[in-house]
Amino acid sequence: STDLLRTPGGYVNDNVRAIVKKPIILWSIDTRDWETLSKEKTVSEVKNNVQDGDIILMHDIYEPTKNAACELIVWLKKEGYQMVTVSEMAQYRKYTLNKGTVYRRFPKK
Repeated sequence: STDLLRTPGGYVNDNVRAIVKKPIILWSIDTRDWETLSKEKTVSEVKNNVQDGDIILMHDIYEPTKNAACELIVWLKKEGYQMVTVSEMAQYRKYTLNKGTVYRRFPKK
């Protein structure tokens, strides 16, 4: 079973929160890669907005997104970022993930 949930489209309301028995993980940066289908726009969105603790939404089904990810991973590492899973980031930052709670990023406490 999966410990975390991302709702389709990021839609969450009180009903969803009450029913879902898992922490709800959304994002702090929406690259809108599905809309632009542009490697350059995806890369730019991340480079211009990323902050420590962010969750970046990208979809690996699009070729431009795959190409953007390859460039961004190198750039983010060079900038001192570390790529981790959401569960790892929550653990490293000492967040307790609560059922039905929405998380968009994990800044240092």
